[in-house]
Amino acid sequence: MKKFTLIYLFLYFCATTSAEKTEVRFISQTPKEASEVPLLFERHQIEYHTLSHTNWKKKFPYTPLAQFAIAYTPDALLIAYKATEKGFIVQYTKDQDPVFLDACMEFFVQPENDSIYYNFECNCLGYLLMQAGTTLRPRHQAPEHILNSIKRWTSIEKKQPAYAEEATSWEVALIIPYTCFYKHSINSLGGKTVRANVYKCGGKGQYEHYVSWSPIHTPRPNFHTPAFFGSMTFIVP
Repeated sequence: MKKFTLIYLFLYFCATTSAEKTEVRFISQTPKEASEVPLLFERHQIEYHTLSHTNWKKKFPYTPLAQFAIAYTPDALLIAYKATEKGFIVQYTKDQDPVFLDACMEFFVQPENDSIYYNFECNCLGYLLMQAGTTLRPRHQAPEHILNSIKRWTSIEKKQPAYAEEATSWEVALIIPYTCFYKHSINSLGGKTVRANVYKCGGKGQYEHYVSWSPIHTPRPNFHTPAFFGSMTFIVP
């Protein structure tokens, strides 16, 4: 019991002292298409954050370039991803497939002060694995109409399985309506501070990787770790 308590206290200390923080800016109008998000971010000078924490580095040292930017509107979250990676792999072409095995970026968010968090896992083709729950298992898969409400854009034109050893760059943008938080009733995020993390994973062999925006201090790969989420404050204009 004493050993367990010490481990818990150590993990809690790591989580509270190293977690990342950022402010999320407001954009007054939701774009009609996700393809507009990158240019909208450029126009509004929305900052891109680099995923600089290489978790479980001893076993998985590879660190691709991965960045994200986020803003909010009266009725949606806007997210843009950029990545450049070797060992680029994509094989899944349906929503709710295990896209985390592909070239993938993920947004995990706990929008209220309860234990429920949502995972939006998106491969480079724009296909999503989306779930909600309080722990890794069990999780509740998002209904089809929720998935269909998320608008996506990808820079990759040929949406087909592929693998490449050479460095490959890609971008994805998402428009996530607040109604996607289907286990809550959320009309706005303005003024709130929520707990969240952003991840990049995928690859195989020497290129397998698990990098994040806010660091994770667990013995083995696990992104379902709300204790290590960072914080995002949604600034009221």
